[in-house]
Amino acid sequence: MLFDCGKNIPLFFQFYLTIKHKILLKELPPGSRIETLEELVEKYQVSHTTVRRALDLLERDGMLIRKRGAGTFVRQDVDLVDWYSTDKLPENFQLIATPFIITPLRQEWIEPPLRIRNAFAGQKNVFDNGLVFKVSRLLTDSTDYRKKAVIDRYVPAWIIKKIDPDEINTLNVPGLLSRSRGPGNIRGKQIIRPWLCDEESGRLLGLAGGTPVFQRTWFYYEKENVNLIVGEGLNNMNAFILDNEIKVK
Repeated sequence: MLFDCGKNIPLFFQFYLTIKHKILLKELPPGSRIETLEELVEKYQVSHTTVRRALDLLERDGMLIRKRGAGTFVRQDVDLVDWYSTDKLPENFQLIATPFIITPLRQEWIEPPLRIRNAFAGQKNVFDNGLVFKVSRLLTDSTDYRKKAVIDRYVPAWIIKKIDPDEINTLNVPGLLSRSRGPGNIRGKQIIRPWLCDEESGRLLGLAGGTPVFQRTWFYYEKENVNLIVGEGLNNMNAFILDNEIKVK
């Protein structure tokens, strides 16, 4: 059965997410062999083109590797979960230069979308008079100006009250958390969904409104169901990497 993405979502997106989901859940563990093209067509009742397009995207995402004469495999080094350590922060930390040009778009208190309200459900001091703080930025790859991403962060009120407003657009997530809560370990989880690009995001990304894109949602948390920051991103190239790095002295 294909991943249920709702109607009007291209079939290859649904097949892509079906396989991606299995990899993330380790139902297809690192190093395992993917079924052949014909087997996948028969199993999921989709076309050869659908399977090829989805597998190409998974390969570009760094999830799969093709070996001539042997088949297609889940990469041994596939990165399923990111961990961030804020030990020794904030006293001694330094952002490593990234190839991205960061253009602040806006930062403001907004009415939280239902998905964001649900993400912070049951947590205290997240909303201020029912509003959540949203920070929007445009990231452009300095080595290839065609590659762009619109990134939104939803930051709880208790963090905003401890951060200098001028720092919000310059600090990455570990930096924001180290400034507001001190040292400790946090965990990051990413969910990838098919999405239809809205008009404003399309203008920034150089895409027509309604273009199918991948929407990534990041949850940063200490323990299950306690999210510290939620981020969302739309990008015009599937292989575009958005992570900042930190170096602890």
